[in-house]
Amino acid sequence: GAFAAHETYSQQDILDIIQYARLRAIRVLPEFDSPAHVYAWGKGIPELLTSCWSDGKPNQFVPNLHADMENMDPSSNYTFEFLAEFFQEIKDLFVDNYLHLGMDEALYQCWQSNPDIASFMKHLGLAAGDYVGLEQYYDERLLTIVKNMDRKSVIWEDPINNGANISRSTLIQLWKDYNLAPALFEPWPTYMKSALTAGYHVIFSSCWYLNKINYGQDWKNLYTCDPASINATEEELSHILGGEACTWTEYIDENNLLQTAWPRAAAVAERLWSPANITSTDDAAFRLDQHRCRLIRQGIPAAPISPGFCHDDYNTDNSGVHQLQLLQDPQDGLSLPTAESGSVRDSQKPIVG
Repeated sequence: GAFAAHETYSQQDILDIIQYARLRAIRVLPEFDSPAHVYAWGKGIPELLTSCWSDGKPNQFVPNLHADMENMDPSSNYTFEFLAEFFQEIKDLFVDNYLHLGMDEALYQCWQSNPDIASFMKHLGLAAGDYVGLEQYYDERLLTIVKNMDRKSVIWEDPINNGANISRSTLIQLWKDYNLAPALFEPWPTYMKSALTAGYHVIFSSCWYLNKINYGQDWKNLYTCDPASINATEEELSHILGGEACTWTEYIDENNLLQTAWPRAAAVAERLWSPANITSTDDAAFRLDQHRCRLIRQGIPAAPISPGFCHDDYNTDNSGVHQLQLLQDPQDGLSLPTAESGSVRDSQKPIVG
């Protein structure tokens, strides 16, 4: 939830953000995560969440195992009635065809502790301990709600990694990689190949977590990571729709967001939009450094990628203080890109387009 009452978005705030982005040919796609990562929801509507049990008592916090309540309650019809009403409101606010439904990191310990969940699983015909089946039940009910609203769904890869049979019309976003958590994850090509072989269309983010910072020129790792480099058929590669650089904010706020994201996000953008044979980090370094100075001129505090400075690119007054230069708003009437399918890359074709 919000840390303070004013740290929320009103509906008008959302409409303003969407309009601001639209004038710059940017689509705003919201994510509302469930069945996990929902503890804040339970603070407002406790009935939505599963009560976690211990020693025969409900609502028990057990350190390193579960909170007092976790995960949406898949046994309650009220859960899905609420979600249907909630996402109808979201649909009316956000004009994009896609809704991101999260669905990552659904830990099973709370479900395992709850006797009512066990009874519900038996009612569904699920075997005792088949929590993947329970996760699939929840996911498919929510996916159906969104489909009936004439919207398409994006989810993180976790359900299919767990073995859930998710509708192939669902767009899968890949995020797991060995370098993020060596003790937990395989290298990202393992997950990419699995999703493509299963027939899913994918968005790639696995090696583009901008909040994971290494000292030095770590942008080169972002630039050289190519999702289309895996061993796959042309048909499978055509299911890679593009990618997204992610910036998670556990240790990021308004004071370091832009420096963390830029110009490293531009390295990801060049990889996605450039021909596959454009791979030289030496050549890219010049372009990225120039773009960093371009951002500085626009008042965006982009971090340096190497020692040096922007020469005479700064606009200063007599005091030498950098003066913010604001660009004029672009004219209204721009049409948004609607690329919803990819195509096989060759040496002259970018991933996106």
